[in-house]
Amino acid sequence: MSYAEAQKFKYLLDNDIPPSDWRTDLVSSYWDQYKRVELEALEQLKNPLLAEEERAELELSVADARAKMAEIDALLALYNLQQEYAAGNLDGCRILLQEISDEGLEPLLPTSAQEGIPSPAQQYQELREAILNS
Repeated sequence: MSYAEAQKFKYLLDNDIPPSDWRTDLVSSYWDQYKRVELEALEQLKNPLLAEEERAELELSVADARAKMAEIDALLALYNLQQEYAAGNLDGCRILLQEISDEGLEPLLPTSAQEGIPSPAQQYQELREAILNS
């Protein structure tokens, strides 16, 4: 388990959020899949006999996996913020807002969603305004 994963689970446990509410088991499995793709591609890139085209493909695969993992981290941060807000923990919300800012996660939130549903980026902005105006 990576440090980032450990921190996510530590947060959930520290805040007594029951496992049934985590919704992170599926998210973590996605994160793990992308991590495996990244590690496998990095391993293959060590091969000095790799053709230039294959090398470019693998490098793109690594970049894509890292981007997906970062997006998942941003979505989990939004989820944690929503949980803190729902619990009425404004101090915890402010701490999470600072962490999201420090880690540069806000721009990684998707800006599109199904019709009639606010995008994660929009949800974050609305929640952020509500927290800062409280």
